Amino acid sequence: MKKSFFSLALISSLFAVAATASAGDFSTSYVQAQYADMGDNIDGTSIKGSVAFGGTGLYLSGEYSKFDVEAAGVDLKESVVLLGYQKNVSNAVALFGEAGYYQVDVGGFDADGYQAGVGARFAAGKYFEPYVKVAYTDVDEIGGATEGTIGTLIKPWANVGFNAQYSFGEDSNADLWKAGVRFSW
Repeated sequence: MKKSFFSLALISSLFAVAATASAGDFSTSYVQAQYADMGDNIDGTSIKGSVAFGGTGLYLSGEYSKFDVEAAGVDLKESVVLLGYQKNVSNAVALFGEAGYYQVDVGGFDADGYQAGVGARFAAGKYFEPYVKVAYTDVDEIGGATEGTIGTLIKPWANVGFNAQYSFGEDSNADLWKAGVRFSW
């Protein structure tokens, strides 16, 4: 796992170096629909949204995901509500931190907890916005785990983009891939 986080740190450093003085529009107001795949016949969809509180850097985000676990014949549902703060440190780099409520439901078994994470977004040209995030999630009766995420937003139009991301966890055998479309304002 240390190798994974070292790799994530190295990749984020490379993105920071590659992020030239392009003007970055790091919007935290958006709605996004995604397809998600964990492998082993576990896939589903998610809807994610975020709204900024004016020019304060504060934002509220939420995500609801539903996966079909074919082998067990059950659904896995996740809900996350986070309060975050984003600071643009240059025209090409924004750092963020967020924390909030996390809930999981697997075939009728519900558990609640919290999630906290930090990350960075980079403007690597006009249409390309890579990002990295490290998050810790702790859920009652399940325990805690650290997860790394690397992804990108490709913005061919001012308000519409395409998102792809890969998440991996320290104690998990399930890698998570997500891809979808985002509308920002």
